[in-house]
Amino acid sequence: MDDSTAQRRRDQALWEAWTTHGVTSATQLTVDYFLYARSREGAEGLAAALAQAGFPAAIRGARGFLWMRRWLVQTGETSAHWSFEKLQERSALFIRYAEQFQADYDGCGAAVPGQAPA
Repeated sequence: MDDSTAQRRRDQALWEAWTTHGVTSATQLTVDYFLYARSREGAEGLAAALAQAGFPAAIRGARGFLWMRRWLVQTGETSAHWSFEKLQERSALFIRYAEQFQADYDGCGAAVPGQAPA
């Protein structure tokens, strides 16, 4: 299975989970996106590119062992117009940014209104 097929399946599972909990295309959701850069410079470049594209990003710090250190770059958006197609478009967009800055797109998540945090 290639990466795009795997991401599509993750997006489908996430959309199904959201709709199971009452999310519709009219539900206002704040969705956070998570990317891991392989270097501090890559994280800084990625965060700057995302901000320039309208997705203000924060570098959340390095994780992992010294030889496998990765920097979490987190961004998000709030919208009341979510759909499976928009979720897929966003995944494709962040995968392209990840590839450009030698990072990995780790997916997204949202707190569903009316649901207790896990």
